[in-house]
Amino acid sequence: MLRFVIQEHVRAEQVHWDLMLEKAGSLVTFQTPQPPQKWCQEPFTGTKICNHRLKYLTYEGPLSGGRGSVQIAAAGWYEPMQITENYWRVSLQSDKISGKLELKLLQDDRWQLTFHGEYP
Repeated sequence: MLRFVIQEHVRAEQVHWDLMLEKAGSLVTFQTPQPPQKWCQEPFTGTKICNHRLKYLTYEGPLSGGRGSVQIAAAGWYEPMQITENYWRVSLQSDKISGKLELKLLQDDRWQLTFHGEYP
């Protein structure tokens, strides 16, 4: 099993969430305006951004260069069920979130995320 983290990223008055999935020594990162508490409601979109360093699996606090601060919303393990260049299906497991997450490439760096599970 591989590690994942969901971080709440606050910058000035803006808030988004970063889903980071460990793969090959870095964190594949998807940014979304949708908080994990609402992931079960309906499919939502995210943007694939640059990979992050593994230190972000446990980092909370200010970011350099005036980029705001991050706080961990959930962290745990994921099991890859299917991963291709344009599609991910994984099983997430932590004390705060558990279920199946599907990520489908829509266009360019825009992805559709569909979550079936629980976030208490």
